Amino acid sequence: MKMNNITFKPTVFWAWNSDMTDEELKSSLEWFYEQGIGGVFVHARAGLNIEYLGKRWFEAYKFVIEECKKKNIEVWIYDEQGWPSGFAGGLVSEYGEDYIIKHLCITSNFEEVDQSRIIASYKKVGENYQLAQLKEAELFIYYKVEPPYVDLLNPKVTDKFIEVTHEVYKKHFQHEFGRTIKGVFTDEPQIHVSSLAWSTEIESMFKKINGYDYLEKLPLLFMEENNENAKKYRYDYYKTVRYLFTQNYTRRISEWCSNNNLIFTGHFAGEEGLVIQAASNTGVMPHYEYMTLPGIDSLGNRLNAPLLMKQVQSVAAQWERKRILSETFACTGNGVSFQELKKIWGYHLSFGINYPCMSISMTSLGGIRKRDYPVFISNQQPWEKYFHYFSKWVENSGKLTMLGEYKADVLVISSINSTLYEKIFSLEQRIVSSNYRKVIEMLLNLQIQYDIGDELLIEKYGEIKNGLFKVNKGSYSIVLLPEQTGINIKTLELLKEFHSQGGIIIQFERFPEYLEGVKSDIPKKELTKIVSAVLQERERILEKYWLANQIERHVHIVDKYGKTIPNLIVKVNYDKGNLIFSVFNKSNNTIDGFIKINVSGSIFEIDIISNNKTSKTLYLNEKDTIGTLSIKSGELKFYKFSKD
Repeated sequence: MKMNNITFKPTVFWAWNSDMTDEELKSSLEWFYEQGIGGVFVHARAGLNIEYLGKRWFEAYKFVIEECKKKNIEVWIYDEQGWPSGFAGGLVSEYGEDYIIKHLCITSNFEEVDQSRIIASYKKVGENYQLAQLKEAELFIYYKVEPPYVDLLNPKVTDKFIEVTHEVYKKHFQHEFGRTIKGVFTDEPQIHVSSLAWSTEIESMFKKINGYDYLEKLPLLFMEENNENAKKYRYDYYKTVRYLFTQNYTRRISEWCSNNNLIFTGHFAGEEGLVIQAASNTGVMPHYEYMTLPGIDSLGNRLNAPLLMKQVQSVAAQWERKRILSETFACTGNGVSFQELKKIWGYHLSFGINYPCMSISMTSLGGIRKRDYPVFISNQQPWEKYFHYFSKWVENSGKLTMLGEYKADVLVISSINSTLYEKIFSLEQRIVSSNYRKVIEMLLNLQIQYDIGDELLIEKYGEIKNGLFKVNKGSYSIVLLPEQTGINIKTLELLKEFHSQGGIIIQFERFPEYLEGVKSDIPKKELTKIVSAVLQERERILEKYWLANQIERHVHIVDKYGKTIPNLIVKVNYDKGNLIFSVFNKSNNTIDGFIKINVSGSIFEIDIISNNKTSKTLYLNEKDTIGTLSIKSGELKFYKFSKD
């Protein structure tokens, strides 16, 4: 799992979608080498004319490994035929219904139900439903299966997936693990998107985690009512699902990779917002803990939501992982320009995401293949001779992100748990998500460097030490609480200890009304005693608080009046008293301003291609340094500040 020997050159999803002859393979690899592409994720794709994981597959794979050795190109195992990961192109699904993904359904019509799949039956007593015998029941909850995808809450499914996929690669190429073959990419593993996911594993784990039988109140999962009982049950059910998913899929794959000297990377379905996360994975951040090279998926010719970037950046920082992957450029279209690709990747780099897995490079464009989520990073393009210029920019800029150490001083408590109280895709969920998004984007706009703290990770790794709120290796002197439905007991206890040691706690809008799923006035009572301020979710108000309390921004980009310039993403790394920082302009206009640093020294702009440094210092005294900045729309720039 050596992370210090993976490339800074761009890599590609390499679509195997034809006969995969040696001639085709060699032609693609020659182009990759000539155009500065440093790695390939071998990806079975629509149009493949050889058997996935069959004899010819591994013959071709062996040929590729030998060619990549000559060219110093990395090889990565993509773990699926198509996506999402887990079913091994149907090989896992063939083992029967126990292995197939399941979701819950409800009906009052007994005739429409397959009786062998009834989980429980109920009758109404007063305002509630109680368990009842079938002949007395008026409500039936049952499950449906949706082959060919599989039940990733079940450990034997993951074990079978490993057996028919990972172990087969090991049989053929174990001697290349950690050498030419760097790791394994898992793609969009997920639970049923309705988030009415069900598994035979739920019963025992639900009782172990929550202390009661999940069947007692199962109808509450379907009810429109938004009372205390429904909120509590939904919270308990979804946190059980999340535990099963992280432990029975992600952790198991991670441990196999670790035991076999391979890097574990990839990304999960529905990472971009809280509502879709609640449905697809019940919270993505706990999965990143198990990824050596945590990753995301960034689609389209656009700047994706900051939350997508900040979640993975935060866990990477808390686990001191300096490389972050993004599957990127899919759906940008074949008309996308190099300048637009630079803008997209510059945006990634401004969050420290520095390992591009470009989607997608096509072996063949025959038939339906030409509609397979372009842009195509391939030798069929009219610009195929010039791609190396873009590759060099990617390589050099990625190396610059590694200078110094990223560190945030502010921790924002994630609101994902609050979405688990609410019905999936409900208005209430969207309100929680909207309030949270405002805080996430407001802090970026104010150039305040921060990480996100997931409450499950806080429960496992949170502690207060020397006046700092710690999440694993991350240390914070300020904690922000967005408006949320509930808070966990461990989080609240840590905040109380944090306050007693001098920590600053800021609450936005209303206090939480639930404690670990239960309606309670304790959060409000306790937080009222310890918060430093209760603020509205408005940039101007938070900016005034920051200035009034003299909370330092080590790099601050301002206009001629000294006011914060919006639409700039500023990331600061610390290097033995010096600063390495990047600035990205996400606006549609050129921005001119001033770089303000509250220490005396010199500011230099670093040229990404030549690495030459140009002085940007305008003024300095014993306490401050002021430099000039001019940055075009969509541009990324790097700077170094050296103390005098």
